[in-house]
Amino acid sequence: MGSGMLAFLIIPSICVSFSPTAEGLVLKKTAITRDVGFYGISLVVLLVALHNGGSNLAIGLLLLLIYACYIGVLLWERMRKV
Repeated sequence: MGSGMLAFLIIPSICVSFSPTAEGLVLKKTAITRDVGFYGISLVVLLVALHNGGSNLAIGLLLLLIYACYIGVLLWERMRKV
């Protein structure tokens, strides 16, 4: 939870504080939904692993696959905008 607090609370609040516009940052719903969705999926997998007694190779590979899918979605969104 420590890195989640950093990623979703502290970093955005610092960015808003130093934003050059008075309105702060303008965020798109799709980006927030995408990031929170992948974070939630990863947390569920991690909680299942902890409930079952810890991590193993399959859980590690599943988490890497989730990350690869996240990167794939980012690249797909970028290519779609071009």
